[in-house]
Order: sequence, then structure tokens, then C-alpha cells
Amino acid sequence: MHARTILPLIVVAMLLNACPVPPSTTPAIDGDDPGNPNSARLSLCNERGPLTLPFSDDLSCRNEVGEWQWDVFAFNLDAGDCVHVVADNIGSGDADLIALAQDASGFIYGLADDFSQLDDEIDCTNTPWSNAGCPDAAVEANMGGLFFVALAQWGGPPTGEHCADGLAGYQLHIAINGIAQDLEELQSENDVPLD
Repeated sequence: MHARTILPLIVVAMLLNACPVPPSTTPAIDGDDPGNPNSARLSLCNERGPLTLPFSDDLSCRNEVGEWQWDVFAFNLDAGDCVHVVADNIGSGDADLIALAQDASGFIYGLADDFSQLDDEIDCTNTPWSNAGCPDAAVEANMGGLFFVALAQWGGPPTGEHCADGLAGYQLHIAINGIAQDLEELQSENDVPLD
């Protein structure tokens, strides 16, 4: 679904809910920025979810102009909700997966310079080309409204030449307040650069 078709729905939701909502179906983060130390960060929370209701898909690496390609999932949350995100590379690929979470206030978790946020927290099924790990973190929504989780493969700066060949398979689990979510309904974008 493209931003042009989603935007009128978001405007209606803003009017009905009177809550701030980004005017896009993707987080307003530069996907090629390895982390902005001035960005406000979401806090960690303790409510882990079950690894049930897995969502499986694949990711390309970078587009023709070098932008990371992200799969984006969007859903409405209340302030204080705990979102647990776990991603794993699956199939024959050796992708180094990274994730990003952003709440309606613009606070983020991910893209940290030291790869500590939704990047290398757990072992992957397949050892990534980088010998790194896979994303696993639980973060708290600072503000109610539209919340994004985005997933991409890290290909190494600056050209992405180390991405898994072709499309990289992944499996994603998201739980809200300990309840696994069916992500088939929540994916808003597939293989897009972030705004």
C-alpha cells in the first residue's frame, strides 16, 4: 500500500483520535544514518512475548540509489504499551538483520552506533556474513498513537556489498504487552526506503 492511499486514512484517524500521527506509513528516519545521538530513545520494558504467530518474508538489500530497503509494520498503541520485537534470518540466507522501533512522539529505538539496539542481541538461525547477531528487544511506547517497527538487512557501509545475495529470508515476531500479534494485517510497506 502506498503513502497516497494510506494518507487519507491517517488523517481521518487523527481527527477521530485527536492524537499526533506521522503523515506517512514509514518512520521519518534516514535509513542510511547509523544513528543520531541527539534522537530521543524509547525506554526498554520487561514484558516479553511468546514466539508464536511468526511472520515470514524476505528483504532486498539496497535500491539502485543505495538506500536500505525496509519492511515496515504499523499499529496503534497506548502510551506505556510494551512492544517485544524478535527477528531471525531463515532459509539459506546469511543476512545481518537490523530493526527500528518508533512511537508517535518520534522517539526511536534502533540504529545505535554500537549496534546495541534491535541489532545483535541474540544468535541468528544462520550465522550472518558479519558474524553478528539478530534483533531482540522490548521497548515502551512513550506516547499513544501510530507505532512503527521496521526491518532491513545491514550490508556494511558504504555500498552494501556484503548483503545476503538476492532476497534474504526472515522471520519476525512482535508481541504487545505479552500478546503475540498477527503481522499479516500490520505490514504497511514492503522493501521501501524510510522517509
